[in-house]
Amino acid sequence: MSVAAPVAADYHRVVQQIYVGYFGRPADVGGLDWHAKVLLAAGAPVDIGGIARAYGSNAMLRTEIDSFGTSAESAALYPGNNAQFIEGLYRNLFGRAADAGGLAYWVNLLDRQLITRASAAIQLMSGAVDTDTVIIANKTSAASAFTTRITTPIQERGYDGLTANAVARTMLNQVGLATDLAAFNTTIGATLSALAGSVASANGWDIVAAVPAMNSIASKAPVVLSTQVIARLPAVPVSPPVPASLAAAREGSNLKLWLYDPRSTGSLALSTGLPAQRDGRWRFPVPRGQC
Repeated sequence: MSVAAPVAADYHRVVQQIYVGYFGRPADVGGLDWHAKVLLAAGAPVDIGGIARAYGSNAMLRTEIDSFGTSAESAALYPGNNAQFIEGLYRNLFGRAADAGGLAYWVNLLDRQLITRASAAIQLMSGAVDTDTVIIANKTSAASAFTTRITTPIQERGYDGLTANAVARTMLNQVGLATDLAAFNTTIGATLSALAGSVASANGWDIVAAVPAMNSIASKAPVVLSTQVIARLPAVPVSPPVPASLAAAREGSNLKLWLYDPRSTGSLALSTGLPAQRDGRWRFPVPRGQC
């Protein structure tokens, strides 16, 4: 029975594990796709153990892993001498201090140059046993869930830069042996909302209403014709303002309100459906947390 050749998506989980090991955070969308394609082109194994074993013999794979291990972000996360470096890896990967035997073993390999700092994270993850393997698996699953939920340009912009990386790293540090990954989705959602909100606070939003055709015969006409910039707000709105021009639309018209990021072509529906009109004012039910 033949085995299907891997595709880029088959590398997504191991790329997340590499991000966790070297950066202590989830992959961004672009990085996840890019590094998966590099590993595919290198003919790399799709698991961390296989990657650790192939590191010495696959030059393209070694260059890829070294790009993580020698990066400024990884160096900042794991500073100091070899003992401090290994301690940092244990705390980030396993959420605990290194045991005396493990510390001595890995420091000895580094001191004798039998492994490099660039390859140390994949070697530690490959050699993990018992509860350490569960913790790494939990962190990788949480990282995967985080990246999967980045689905809009607003969220992509929110998860960009050193500050955002630190926020995501703090989130992932909460994952341990007993973490309920289903329940942790709430924390992931809150983190993504906070990151998107920070973009809004720094850059503002345009609130745009799609106005229905005023001459439509149907009382629930499709949203067509024009858009109108209503307001530039300092943060993501909970109850966005509605322009006076919409007062001319008949009650029951199918209106939509959009949140528009002026730095991209992306937009996000804040409210859809059939708003109510009382005392000449339109009221849009705007769900929280849609960013």
